[in-house]
Amino acid sequence: MAIIKCPECGHEVSDKARSCPFCGTSIAGNIITCPDCGKILLRSTKTCPNCSCNLEETHIPHTITEISSRQPSKTKPQPTSSSRRNSPIGLIVLCVLLTASAMTCGWMWYRTEQDNSMLSAYIDLMDNYSVEDNQEFVQLYPSSPFLKAIKEKTSRLSEADKAWNIISPSSNREDYISFLLSYPQSIYAQECISRLDSLDWLDANSDNTVESYTQYLRKHSKGHFAQLAKKCIQDLNNLIPTDEEKSTANNIVNTYFEKVNQRNAEGMKKILTQKQFQQTANFISEMGPNDSWSIISGINVTKSLSSIPGQYIIIARFKASRQSGYGHTAQKMTYNISMLIYGGNRISMIKFQPVVSAAED
Repeated sequence: MAIIKCPECGHEVSDKARSCPFCGTSIAGNIITCPDCGKILLRSTKTCPNCSCNLEETHIPHTITEISSRQPSKTKPQPTSSSRRNSPIGLIVLCVLLTASAMTCGWMWYRTEQDNSMLSAYIDLMDNYSVEDNQEFVQLYPSSPFLKAIKEKTSRLSEADKAWNIISPSSNREDYISFLLSYPQSIYAQECISRLDSLDWLDANSDNTVESYTQYLRKHSKGHFAQLAKKCIQDLNNLIPTDEEKSTANNIVNTYFEKVNQRNAEGMKKILTQKQFQQTANFISEMGPNDSWSIISGINVTKSLSSIPGQYIIIARFKASRQSGYGHTAQKMTYNISMLIYGGNRISMIKFQPVVSAAED
């Protein structure tokens, strides 16, 4: 066995090694020596790059041992086996060579293991944005070729830490948006997104409209409150009266005042609940002979949740005028009126709120 320089990377390696531990080039059975200059080359080499010898036309020994056996001996005749056994110098030289070879192989193995460990640690850090973990790499591998990149990354992460400590108490969404734009890969990025999610939900819930919840979903389609926002939109859409419900409410309101002006309480039984029928009958009995009612505004129809799941209350709001007497003695009073229509076709409650004019104030 002889120590040679790898034809590819130039590191020292045994000519019996299967491959170079540094670059992976095959060694055993794959090397030749230039017969003119003695340079170690790969078997596939056709021309010596050192002396330009044409290696295809020349018989080339394949191993270092074969080279040594074919060169003429320039030393004195070897002593007999008995004399070699009695020579301590030969044993010392052999021990030194074996020790040196073992130390070289051990060192090469150690360096290879260290390089592999460093590379593995660097790969692990590629998606790791912890300041402590990156600083640990710098301490463990101070001569790493990746040291500069890791130090720059650590410095950037430290900046993100300071910035987060400043904005973390904030309730201003613009602060968190600015942080995400500046430090998109910070360990605080997910927490930042979560806080934006919560702030936008508070705004949407405060407005409590289909538009506000829809805007929330545009920003956070997979947000923490996404399913709740969809449920709120569905509930609000259910509270939008249909054209049929609006038409029914208008007919009920007009029928009510038509029957009131006719003093026909019995004609309102189909549009009033039992309790409201009694109240309306008393209301009609208290009207003067010349009193009359007229609707003086459009009828605004809305919906509200009922105490019974799956049912809704229709609310009709409008203005009506009550006139008492005739001619110059006639008096008019304007009211804001709210009617609660339960079950879709019966008035369950009526609220009359007098409108006070500015002159009366």
